[in-house]
Amino acid sequence: PGLHQPIPIENQLLVDGGVLRNIPIEEAKKMGSDIVIAVDVDSRNEQYKFKDFKSFETTLTRVINLGLIAQSELLLNKADIVISPNLEGINILDLDHKTLEKAIKAGEEAAIKKLPEIRKKLEAKAKILHKSV
Repeated sequence: PGLHQPIPIENQLLVDGGVLRNIPIEEAKKMGSDIVIAVDVDSRNEQYKFKDFKSFETTLTRVINLGLIAQSELLLNKADIVISPNLEGINILDLDHKTLEKAIKAGEEAAIKKLPEIRKKLEAKAKILHKSV
């Protein structure tokens, strides 16, 4: 949410939905999604040393990450499939071209590994829909 400026629409100031719900699984289901695939991009395993917390940015980033991780763990359990790319060494603020390519590649690799599970869910859903017709 801190990366994007709030947008005024009518009499409201709208911010990134991650402020209240980092992963909108329930909202997707309410909108009619039969299968919800969530992508988990939170950095859980990032190790910090005591010296890292002398920086305001590092401390703030870690505090935000801990809050998002706690919220995400509850929400991810509601998804049908969770894709978790290996984003080790990639920070949410790393926006250079090389790092973005690395993040995209990690996402593609993780999604490819989940294809059998995705196909299985789709086939099961198709059977349910076919029986109800």
